[in-house]
Amino acid sequence: MLLSVLFVLGISLVPAHFKPTGETFGSPFLQQSFEEAKKIVDDAYKYSREESLRRVRKEVVRPHDALRLLKQPRGDTRSAVRSADYMAQTLRLVHDRVHHLHKRSLNATDLLTEDDLLKLAEISGCAARVRLPQCLTVPNLNKYRTATSVCNNLKNPRLGASNTPFTRWLPAEYDDGISQPKGWNRNRTFNNFVLPLVRQVSNNILSATDANVVNDDEFNLIITFFGQWNDHDLTFTPFSPSIRSFSNGLNCDESCEQSEPCTPIPIPPGDPRLLSHPDTCIPAFRSAPVCGTGYTAYNFGGEPNKREQINALTAFLDLGQVYGSEEKLALYLRNLSSDAGLLKVNTEFKDNGRELLPFHPMEVQMCATRRRITKDPNAKEVPCFIAGDVRVDENLALTSIHTVFLREHNRLARELKKLNPHWDSETLYQEARKIMGAYAQKLIFKDYLPHIVGDEAMRKQLGQYPGYNADIDPSIANVFATAAYRFAHLAIQPSLFRLDEDYREHPQFPSVPLYEAFFTPWRVIYEGGIDPVVRGLLGQPAKLNTQDQMMVDAIRERLFQFVQRLALDLGALNMQRSRDHGIPGYNAWRKFCGLSQPRNVTELGQVLGNEDLARRLLELYGTPDNIDIWLGGVAEPFVRGGRVGPLFACLIATQFQKIRQGDRLWYENPGVFTRFQRTALRSVRLSKIICENTNLTSVPADVFKVVSRLNKRVLCSRLSSLNLSPWRDRSCVDLRQHLIRVTEMLLPVLLLLSVSLVDSHFKHKGEYLGSPFLQRCFKQAKTIVDDAYKYSREESLKRVRTDVVKPHDALRLMKQPRGDTRSAVRSADYMEQTLRLIRERVHQVHRRALNATDLLSPEDLKELARLTGCEARVRLPQCESTPNINKYRTATSICNNLKDPRLGASNTPFTRWLPAEYDDGISQPKGWNRNRTFNNFMLPLVRQVSNNILSTTDAGVVSDREYTHMVTFFGQWNDHDLSFTPFSPSIRSFSNGVNCDESCEHTEPCTPIPIPPGDPRLPSRPDSCIPAFRSAPVCGTGYSAYNFGGEPNKREQINALTAFLDLGKCYGSEEKLALYLRNLSSDAGLLKVNTDFKDNGRELLPFHPMLVEMCATRRRITNDTNAKEVPCFIAGDSRVDENIALTSIHTLFVREHNRLARELKKLNRHWDSETLYQEARKIMGAYTQTFVFRDYLPHIVGDDAMRKKLGRYPGYNANVNPSIANVFATAAYRFAHLAIQPVLSRLNANNAEHALFPSVPLYEAFFTPWRVVFEGGIDPLLRGLIIRPAKLNTQDHMMVNAIRERLFQFVQHLALDLGSLNMQRSRDHGIPGYNAWRKFCGLSQPQNQAQLGQVLGNNNLARQLLQLYGTPDNIDIWLGGVAEPFVRGGRLGPLFACLIATQFQRIRQGDRLWHEKPGVFTPSQRAALRSVSMSRIICDNSGITSVPMDAYRIVSNSNRLVQCSSIPRLNLAAWRESPADSGESSMKNAQGEKLDVRDMNGIDPQGFQNPREPQTLAEPLIALENEIL
Repeated sequence: MLLSVLFVLGISLVPAHFKPTGETFGSPFLQQSFEEAKKIVDDAYKYSREESLRRVRKEVVRPHDALRLLKQPRGDTRSAVRSADYMAQTLRLVHDRVHHLHKRSLNATDLLTEDDLLKLAEISGCAARVRLPQCLTVPNLNKYRTATSVCNNLKNPRLGASNTPFTRWLPAEYDDGISQPKGWNRNRTFNNFVLPLVRQVSNNILSATDANVVNDDEFNLIITFFGQWNDHDLTFTPFSPSIRSFSNGLNCDESCEQSEPCTPIPIPPGDPRLLSHPDTCIPAFRSAPVCGTGYTAYNFGGEPNKREQINALTAFLDLGQVYGSEEKLALYLRNLSSDAGLLKVNTEFKDNGRELLPFHPMEVQMCATRRRITKDPNAKEVPCFIAGDVRVDENLALTSIHTVFLREHNRLARELKKLNPHWDSETLYQEARKIMGAYAQKLIFKDYLPHIVGDEAMRKQLGQYPGYNADIDPSIANVFATAAYRFAHLAIQPSLFRLDEDYREHPQFPSVPLYEAFFTPWRVIYEGGIDPVVRGLLGQPAKLNTQDQMMVDAIRERLFQFVQRLALDLGALNMQRSRDHGIPGYNAWRKFCGLSQPRNVTELGQVLGNEDLARRLLELYGTPDNIDIWLGGVAEPFVRGGRVGPLFACLIATQFQKIRQGDRLWYENPGVFTRFQRTALRSVRLSKIICENTNLTSVPADVFKVVSRLNKRVLCSRLSSLNLSPWRDRSCVDLRQHLIRVTEMLLPVLLLLSVSLVDSHFKHKGEYLGSPFLQRCFKQAKTIVDDAYKYSREESLKRVRTDVVKPHDALRLMKQPRGDTRSAVRSADYMEQTLRLIRERVHQVHRRALNATDLLSPEDLKELARLTGCEARVRLPQCESTPNINKYRTATSICNNLKDPRLGASNTPFTRWLPAEYDDGISQPKGWNRNRTFNNFMLPLVRQVSNNILSTTDAGVVSDREYTHMVTFFGQWNDHDLSFTPFSPSIRSFSNGVNCDESCEHTEPCTPIPIPPGDPRLPSRPDSCIPAFRSAPVCGTGYSAYNFGGEPNKREQINALTAFLDLGKCYGSEEKLALYLRNLSSDAGLLKVNTDFKDNGRELLPFHPMLVEMCATRRRITNDTNAKEVPCFIAGDSRVDENIALTSIHTLFVREHNRLARELKKLNRHWDSETLYQEARKIMGAYTQTFVFRDYLPHIVGDDAMRKKLGRYPGYNANVNPSIANVFATAAYRFAHLAIQPVLSRLNANNAEHALFPSVPLYEAFFTPWRVVFEGGIDPLLRGLIIRPAKLNTQDHMMVNAIRERLFQFVQHLALDLGSLNMQRSRDHGIPGYNAWRKFCGLSQPQNQAQLGQVLGNNNLARQLLQLYGTPDNIDIWLGGVAEPFVRGGRLGPLFACLIATQFQRIRQGDRLWHEKPGVFTPSQRAALRSVSMSRIICDNSGITSVPMDAYRIVSNSNRLVQCSSIPRLNLAAWRESPADSGESSMKNAQGEKLDVRDMNGIDPQGFQNPREPQTLAEPLIALENEIL
């Protein structure tokens, strides 16, 4: 065992007695070296992949990026390459340390024991690369191939398997004899000559102009691309995954230095396209090595193996390019939702009714080339396709052939299903795959190779099948993969032809230059599908390789030319790769094949039949021995009947000879197919496969040959199909039993295929899809959703960890649903994705819409609601079992309304006062389709509106002369008690994998904000936008029913908070969070506080337990790399850290809760922790209700709204729905964004600028809890809020730059724009426009500029708005609302005054536990609560000694600064439980409550003395049954 492992490692053993005593490093040293090596490799891989993908995301992809990403190892191949790198880097580190100590060479076995060497093989993963599989456990081993072809050869199970080394037919020749590419050392000679630069050879020998291309008069272009497609079944040589050196960090993209893995192609003097100087080269990368080969042992002083390369594919003609050569990929490519054995197909697009390849799920795509090629910035992009081989999208012709064979598999599977209805999905898949493999083998050997290698090679090597030979190694030879089978590069035309039904140039979709056909799946989608391309392959000739016109510019000068001038040169790359692989020169291979070996110009001229070419070659190489094998092979004249010279005819024929004889499952090997099946397979023709799977009606009889008198075009209908009758399964039962069985199975089989037998109203028992089908769909949907959530969260948190957080990351993480909210959102996604999967299967069969209830029974629909969790979202709780239900609120406010216990509770939908208006009437945000009009006008870009209407400079800010900055931030704090709309947790689409961070495409859940032309800050390009995300939907709303063909609900959004003024922002709106925030280690009913820091002896909020924090902003803001960071704070609302003003108010109220609990404990020592907590929380709820209604709202909505809607408390009404309206949360209550100053003031005890901790720009106050901890606490901030004025919203100076241009600006230029986000969110939520809401409020609805000017009191603003929107009807509600002039006594216009007053009216009347409702507090307690004030709370919980009487108003003669000692305190005596000390009268009121002399029963708490009957609402309530729950 040891010898085999060490052999793989490339380390030679020496006798043990030579090992120096005491010098064994042993396992700890080895483990340490390995762990360090692993980190080096993993970091390099991660950096390299992210750097390449970053360029793709930003559309600055370069040709070598495309090539490298295309050639990246994936899956098990990546593991194999990584193992080799772990091994190499571990031994390099050991080598460096050994040499550092000993200053001499030591063999590995001198210092590592045999056990250590085995351990190294194991931990690096190299041992797994040679470990033999247990073939006996492989099912159907003699019937079907494994995806990897492991166990094809039972004597040596890894022979020919994927991810094994290429074989060598001649020993490798490296520059240093071990690993360095030939020519690595520019001074090294081979056969006395220096090797020429490969680019020089390409320029001198290969160059051909398009005008001089010679057409092949015998063979069609399909022979070229079919050959490429076949090559992709046999060879894939991955590049090294690292773009930088493990040892010196050199980046191969940015340097022309030769350093592993960089093997740059230098530019020769006088290059016709590229500048020649030391820092100009074509970047190129070494192929990845095999574990333990090359320098692995050499660096350590042992005898090395020469470097070998990996073949990621199997060596067999098994159509791995269709099915995949690794188990995971093969499984992924299957349609496991069907029992028909099908391959996955595209679920979004069809090609004239026919299937297309599925899209790649990768979030970053190389195929977004449409806008660049067409120069149309509005062109829709599509992802790459996915197939068994990663190169499927390399060019349009290749994509088309892939598509044909995908369709053929599915056609076969469906036909086999008809023949054998009892076959399960696995059998159908494997049998169709097996037939397809036989297709490939037959087409290659009978139809393709004879045209390539010619008559003699076919006769000598590829004639009659000689049978299987287990001693033959079928592995692909390095020379075949690297040189010989690349011959067809010289048969490529400069154009890809697209022809119409008459095989003439297609008028609508003409032929395209080849360089514009790389990575263009969109041409298949939007430009006529594959039929025109296939006709072009069949109707146009291949290029003829002539010695003076070898390689067209499309691949020699413009390969993968995306946007960079430095396109690749395929000829130079071919030669560079041969040198990288150590492939011997031309004459060595001619000798291998028994051909003459020319020694001079004359002899070479005779071999080539062209002495001029021979002379030019020897001017470059000096000797024929040195000619690069690929170039020498393609330079030879063709053999008779072929399209390669004698050398490549020999090498190619030898390889296919070994492939066939070494394949145990070759289709002609007796026992693989029956005799009748083999006979049927002889009729297979590529022409018929094309006919069966396209809309072509005629094809050449021999598709590889040009149409001629001997090869006429024939009608598809005249070509015979494969006779599948030999595949009918006759082994089970006699005919009568078989018919009975089919009859019994017919019904459930059809139902599993989503076939509806009768109309829904004739539905009978047993005709539903049934629970097993539903379970499968749900499980798949669950995996899709869970994987997307996990990826999205980890991706966002990764950026926070690595300090590359972007503003939209901060916003998204802050708006992530948590706890039960996350469960609610996840349930909605489970439901939607399950129904999407069902819909896709239904539509595949029916091609029409079906209602869910057509194919799902009522029991199934209930089960789906249960499985997804949606049922739990509407399940009514058992309120009778809730303790103290009439005394204390639940955290979620469940059971506030006893008739409908979920009304107003957290994690229920926002309510609608007007129906939603979506772009498609169901779910798409308004403006989603940029061409859709509303009221005959297209909606303007929100960023354009922001720029034109909202912009103001800090210098232009007007301060409010009446109200303080506390009004602004108290309003925000109060908003965080009422509404929280979570974003979708996924940053990528469940259906197409688009990543919202990296794309400006409109695709759920991405709703990016485009940048308008001439934007003052942001570049206006198709790939430039402000990332934004849709709000998460409610279970079963939006497309959930629509996608399935039913009548949809319009999309609704979730409110994660309760609708009540209950201080959920302090206590939490979910039970688990509420419990977490409590200090359960104390019996005093306290909230948790910070255990690490105090604020001048006073409590601070506790730190968040999350491991990764968004609040580590101190070093970036202060530019002090040594500054200590602190975590985020935690509170009842996740936005506590959004800015330090908000944090300060949060801190104030946590302190007040704890102060109250301590005081209550003194009054009632017998109260337990629960009672103290609940009573303090209940008092605090009364505080907020009082502050909002008595002190805050009158300053906002003005006198009229207060008098009409918010006057005397009218009592509780169980029929009033208190739920927060979508328009309130999304638009109206965001008015205060225009009252934010650009600076947060911090003042000292004299209310002057704080000398030590001065005021801070608002954009430097986001997520900065460290300012509270290290910069003076909350006192300076609170003084700033109650002394300094708010910003006055004026129509010409609306929104400050701190939130319009610098919102959450961490380190990125692309900060957010809050104004744009507000309007975008309204559109996302389908909020109707301005006039609809003015009508709702009984206000006039302006129809033109003059009328709008009157409403706004500003004709110029009206003109600006209508230039953008066209009509007042379209104005975004938020913008229209904030643009109106203030009502009397308020800071809103009449529209928002109406909407906000209406909402608070409903909140109060619909709250069973409202503080003024009799029975909630005693009359004495209510009387005491009237004395509370914000100023007193500030005094009690800070070091501030003087405050304004009204903390919301500017200090003035009528609102003086007063000492805290003069402000009334809350008298807690009313909460003492002893009756003897209560002092209350025995009188009772009508409700049976005890009366107290302090109970001022007739006082209007808002100060509006207007006694009247209990008021009714201004507009009808929305009936409960019409609301979506």
